[in-house]
Amino acid sequence: MMVIALSMILPLIGILFSKISAEDLIAFVFPAFIGVILFYAAIREMLEKRKFRK
Repeated sequence: MMVIALSMILPLIGILFSKISAEDLIAFVFPAFIGVILFYAAIREMLEKRKFRK
């Protein structure tokens, strides 16, 4: 899940450092938002598994 999240977030970071139009930025914000949610879920799941093992 974390790999998928990072693959959705990294293109947005690359786009931010290049010259782009507003339409391109808007097109990358939605997938990046989903990527952030997936990243949060992956971290939360790892923490819950760690807590369960103890």
